Amino acid sequence: PAMRGTLLWTFHIVYRTPESEARALLPEGIEPLTVGGWAFYNIAVGEFQAVRADTNPLKIGRHGHILAYRLYTRVKNSDTVGLFGLQTECDTPALLEKAAGLAGTSALPCHVEVYDDTHGTVQIEAEDSDSPFMVILDTRGKPTLSPNSPFPGLSDAAALLRPPTHIVTAEGQAVNIGRQTKPWDSRLVRLPQQQWSFFDGKTVTFELCFDVPTLEYRWPEG
Repeated sequence: PAMRGTLLWTFHIVYRTPESEARALLPEGIEPLTVGGWAFYNIAVGEFQAVRADTNPLKIGRHGHILAYRLYTRVKNSDTVGLFGLQTECDTPALLEKAAGLAGTSALPCHVEVYDDTHGTVQIEAEDSDSPFMVILDTRGKPTLSPNSPFPGLSDAAALLRPPTHIVTAEGQAVNIGRQTKPWDSRLVRLPQQQWSFFDGKTVTFELCFDVPTLEYRWPEG
């Protein structure tokens, strides 16, 4: 059935990578979104609650964390920008299938730990995972444009790389995942430390990070 739920918080962490590396990860018919020869990864990590059937009006359901690795893509002969799922992880076993639906790819189990010092520093990590990671976010420091960025300014980067509402399937279909909270609200934050085993052997440079507050989501069956 169609599902709904609440993402209490989400960080969308964006890295740039050479266009050629991104193309090698995509099936025929799907193009990476590129700027100046660069393509872009989007890693979304967040905490969800009340994931339930769409027909259930009560905010009672499953709780946990989700981690999704995606590429910004364009479907050929279309202006639609969407995220193509590469890997998804979830620390609520009963929701692995539903987490996969939000990212457009199969989901793996993991165990996410979050440490918030309430003074602007948030550390998120997963050691018990197929792809261990650790990031430290500074939500009070002033973000700056990354060295050698293809964008003239942070606002330009944020405008293009704002996470789209479409998931692109391997068959080249763009499926809308409905965000119920309007308007979109987010801010850019610093990322002073990051370690991603998912990126082992890949060429990546941190671009920017969106800090997104609570969002209500609804995603269709299948």
